[in-house]
Amino acid sequence: MRSFIQRFGSLISGVLHGFDRLRLRGSKRLLCTPGGVASFLSQVGVAFLDYKSYAKDTTLALCKSIETHAKQAGLYQYLNNAQVSKEEVALRQASDQKRERGLIAVLGCVEPCQVVQLRGDRTTKTLDLKVEPGKCLHYYHYYLDPDYGLRYTRLQTWFPFTMHVGINGRDWLARQMAKAGLTYEQKDNCFTWVEDWDAAQQLLDKQLRTSWTRLLEGWANQSHPWLPKLLAEPVPYYWSVQEAEYATDIAFRRPEDLQQLYPRLVQFAIALL
Repeated sequence: MRSFIQRFGSLISGVLHGFDRLRLRGSKRLLCTPGGVASFLSQVGVAFLDYKSYAKDTTLALCKSIETHAKQAGLYQYLNNAQVSKEEVALRQASDQKRERGLIAVLGCVEPCQVVQLRGDRTTKTLDLKVEPGKCLHYYHYYLDPDYGLRYTRLQTWFPFTMHVGINGRDWLARQMAKAGLTYEQKDNCFTWVEDWDAAQQLLDKQLRTSWTRLLEGWANQSHPWLPKLLAEPVPYYWSVQEAEYATDIAFRRPEDLQQLYPRLVQFAIALL
């Protein structure tokens, strides 16, 4: 990338390096393994035979807590199709209800996940906890955040209650530039013009110094303040990056320069594949 910029620098007006789309995962590590769940059940005094009913009751209480408040606020919508774009649904709902900041939608959808189930072993004639693929209801909470732009939390409603957080680094940058008084032009997820590219890059670099654990814990508690209370022994989240896009945007001074260079770029990309 550095050699490309050096070679065609006279044609380029600005460059940005930084986060694009981020998906982070909150794992309750004690509940992610059979041994950990067994230890948890022992701590809360639940027998193996009662695990299924205990898990079901916990899930039902969680769903009731989320849906009751979301429906009262006119925010809840259940999606029958897991392939539907939740982001588009949330933004459309926000537009229809004229919501411009804060919580804009709570969406429920059954999706695949890893779940903890109690299974019988015919060979040993014992009951064992297993982590296996399954499906359960998930809740998406979408927000229009004045500091971070569009973001969401996604909570699995069955053990181990895995949570995901999604954020867009370019949307975040737009909020940073607006606060800093930098003018810009944005098309979809790209910036076609920025008043000061170097200043924008400095704002992107600040994202790298984010106190992620504190930020994500705050968002998790904002979406699901009832979850810690539903488990007799609260289990904290361990946060990790599941998917991360770190992108480089290059803005050319004139459309004609890019049009002339574009066929060579496509040919080079195909040759690399």
